[in-house]
Amino acid sequence: MEEQTLNGMIIAGESSGDLHGSELVLSLKKLKPDLKIEGIAGPKMRKAGVEPLFFSEDITAIGFFEVVGKIPFLKKVYNSLKLRFRSRKYSFIILIDFPGFNLAVAKAAKRCGIPVIYYISPQVWAWRRGRVKKIAKCVDKMFVILPFEEKFYENSGVNAEFVGHPLIDCVKTSHSKEEMCRKFHLEMNRPIVGLLPGSRNAEIKHMFSIILQSAKIIKQSMPETQFVLPLAETVDEKQVEKHIGKNGVDIKIIKGLNYDTINISDFLIAVSGTVTLETALLGKPMVIMYRGTFLSWILAEMLRRVPCFGLANIIAGKEVVPELKQYQVNSKRIAEISLNALRDGDYRASVREELLQIKKELGEPGVSLRCAGKILDYLETGS
Repeated sequence: MEEQTLNGMIIAGESSGDLHGSELVLSLKKLKPDLKIEGIAGPKMRKAGVEPLFFSEDITAIGFFEVVGKIPFLKKVYNSLKLRFRSRKYSFIILIDFPGFNLAVAKAAKRCGIPVIYYISPQVWAWRRGRVKKIAKCVDKMFVILPFEEKFYENSGVNAEFVGHPLIDCVKTSHSKEEMCRKFHLEMNRPIVGLLPGSRNAEIKHMFSIILQSAKIIKQSMPETQFVLPLAETVDEKQVEKHIGKNGVDIKIIKGLNYDTINISDFLIAVSGTVTLETALLGKPMVIMYRGTFLSWILAEMLRRVPCFGLANIIAGKEVVPELKQYQVNSKRIAEISLNALRDGDYRASVREELLQIKKELGEPGVSLRCAGKILDYLETGS
């Protein structure tokens, strides 16, 4: 490929995709300063220099049936992108996860002769494996972030390459436990439980009351327990405070220091999502929970092809940390698991050791820059 300005598009639909997309864009611009890129972007990608055609936070929904209300808007976005593919010359398109929408976009881009690159693959190995056939037809190059994905995709005819997990570079602490406790008036010699209710307001609405009731039970049984909540920037703080006010348990909301807050916790109660892998990379024991609408849950169970849903457990191939699914999610059970862990230092140490072993399987640091280099090489050589 002759030296020329690259005009690209990138699409992410979740907060985690926005984070990893922003790091990838910064790395691409570092290697190719004149790169021009637009797309569907969240706040981090916009800050990294992506010209937004739409905001990713406007197209996100939870669950199979919850997305129905978004369909008219998603159709509008999709049709707008198709028109752009036909009227403008793009050097490439990068799609990040978000398969329900992105695979349709991939097909449209492919028809217009645009090289389609997928970064952070859809988890088709976990459910809806039939999608891999569609991926093989419309994706030119797949960069995967979990070690077993490369072989899975290659066996299905997809040009896939493992580059490492980008969280390896992101999950870092900046303060010691002593500094954090002093800053937020916590006592180091008392147990700390971290609450991770999710990064979306819909998750707060559906799950936070159960987590808070669990905290209340824990506090009644172990009065010395302290509670902290690292607030995701995508969540409405007033909504969180309203829930806490109704519950009556003292919970310290900490903003802008998510990894440090997780790191000072002895145990964490987490809604399923990227944050559970972040917690695992810090070696912190937790309980993971998932609960959706009844219809979403039934459909997910019909399509699911792996025994676990927590990423750390999937990578380990076993349940290293306990998982609660749908009807199993209740405050008494969550509190029971949490209290048992808080009272058993040997258990927490054992889990920590297993979680840190998982970290070793996720590749070397420098993931985003490594992937950016491979993307530019692919665009130049086609392989």
